[in-house]
Amino acid sequence: MARMTGAQAMVRYLEEEGIQYVFGMAGHANLAFLDALHESSIRFISVPHEQIAVHMADAYYRVTHRPAVVLTSVGPGFTNTVTGVADAMHDCSAIVLISGNVPIAHRGTEAYQEIAFHQDAAQTEVLKPIVKRAFRVDDRRLLGEIMARAFNNALGGVPGPVLVDIPMDMFSVMDDFSPSGTPARRPTSQRSAADEAEVRKAVEILKSGKRPVIYAGGGTILSEATEEVTALAERLGSPVITSLIAQSIIDNDHPLFGGVTGAVGTRTAHHLASQADTVLLIGSRLSDMDTCSWHPEMFFNVPPARIVQIDIDPSQVGRRFPVDVGIVADARTALRQLLAALPPDEGLAKPSAWLRAHDEQRKRWRAELEGSQRSNDVPILPERLIAEIRAALPASGILVAPNGPRYFVAQHFSAHGPRTHLVASGHGTMGWAVPAALGAKLGRPHSPVICLTGDGGFRSTNPCLAVAVEADIPVVWVILNNGGFNIIELIEKRFFKRGIGGAFRTTSGQRYNPDFVALARAYGVGAIRVERSEEIGPALREAITSGRPFVVDVAVTQQPQLRASGYWEANRYLTRGWNESEDKESARGFGDSA
Repeated sequence: MARMTGAQAMVRYLEEEGIQYVFGMAGHANLAFLDALHESSIRFISVPHEQIAVHMADAYYRVTHRPAVVLTSVGPGFTNTVTGVADAMHDCSAIVLISGNVPIAHRGTEAYQEIAFHQDAAQTEVLKPIVKRAFRVDDRRLLGEIMARAFNNALGGVPGPVLVDIPMDMFSVMDDFSPSGTPARRPTSQRSAADEAEVRKAVEILKSGKRPVIYAGGGTILSEATEEVTALAERLGSPVITSLIAQSIIDNDHPLFGGVTGAVGTRTAHHLASQADTVLLIGSRLSDMDTCSWHPEMFFNVPPARIVQIDIDPSQVGRRFPVDVGIVADARTALRQLLAALPPDEGLAKPSAWLRAHDEQRKRWRAELEGSQRSNDVPILPERLIAEIRAALPASGILVAPNGPRYFVAQHFSAHGPRTHLVASGHGTMGWAVPAALGAKLGRPHSPVICLTGDGGFRSTNPCLAVAVEADIPVVWVILNNGGFNIIELIEKRFFKRGIGGAFRTTSGQRYNPDFVALARAYGVGAIRVERSEEIGPALREAITSGRPFVVDVAVTQQPQLRASGYWEANRYLTRGWNESEDKESARGFGDSA
């Protein structure tokens, strides 16, 4: 035991966890904690808004699979985290959020910034629906125990954010604290195995299929199952299709990669899903956006298709489709068990008619995309821009994709390594990618990181450019500058033939955007404007090799071509009088399609 403040004890607990960064913002309720960081190797990354801190921590976890820590103050500092925490919860990122609160003696006194409308010092209630667990420390003797439980909860099972709310007087209190031993107070392995009898049943079903498909969700990324997914696909002779968040689970140039499903996914993936007679479904919540709203013409047709589902969360098994075998286990461990149970097989050595048909369709799809990827149109096509980004990034480089244009990325960007393509898939916050790229770069400092962002997203969270300069984080932001929330504008035109709020306009009706190059330079960030396709490659190379934060502002078309082969039921409810119509064609894709 050693005599120290509660804040000093907490910093020691974080050091025991191997925490390198704390993301957050200073406020009166956390100053004592910040003071304790002076004697620590942990680096504090100060942000201009707490949402930015959570997005950075989210992406840091995604590329490292090490827990991230966010620090906030009481009241508005705390509530500013809500959107970021919801993103982290949806996309399963292990974050420990430490929040300061009013002193215990001041609870219920209308203390400065106290949230006490229905319960005293009740800010924890705000986050309860979107965290795995919310702790409130009322006794300093429990600090070590609660921190151990917080990390255990954040990392265990399906990862996610956890809140630890601490009265500000607890940070400054003096007492005898002992090391918490937090790493020793949780399972030494999270790799739960499948029941062997269920594995044998699964193998028999998978062997019997004539048209097998592996569907990989985000759980395969969390489990780091790239090698196992690829090996099993080759053994079974099965194409692999993925949800958007899991696109990088298999090298996208592998002949068995079938693409991404979803409203504007890939035609190859939708064909494979709808024609499959046997599906190995791994680690996916099967959201409507990722599954074409479960439409049997574009996703799994169950029955007659048979499902073997693997998920670490038992509540997900059979939730959307009835299963023939439902396995509750860690994805990588279960896949290794399946591989061990399979008899030797020639796999790709003797391609089936199913694989030969897939290969032909895959080649036709890629040939269709190549035309727009080589386009010299002015304004620039997003497809050409994404192809240039792929050419500029090494295989280990990371692309952080935005919410709106993420489907261009799914169709036109080939990921070549796990966790090299990040996207806010679940909550889908506009602007997530802009600060998330900073967290990704801190997590993988030796890999170049490019954030592709719409101009709307960049307008939302560009104050994080100041963080890049202050903390010396050399990220490249590439802006799709089309003067509006382009996808929203296209949806408005499609369904209503007019629009409000989709395009950025002055009161005179003129398109408007700030000068992003001048804005970036005002922050102290390198910047360049690109208006022609031949300028993209040199600009990207300059930005990546500059060794500094850099913005590349690209003038792109306002009329992109969306190859919307998928379906999204939500679109149907945008149709006036949808309840009086049986027309479901309006739900195909979104925006203009080709």
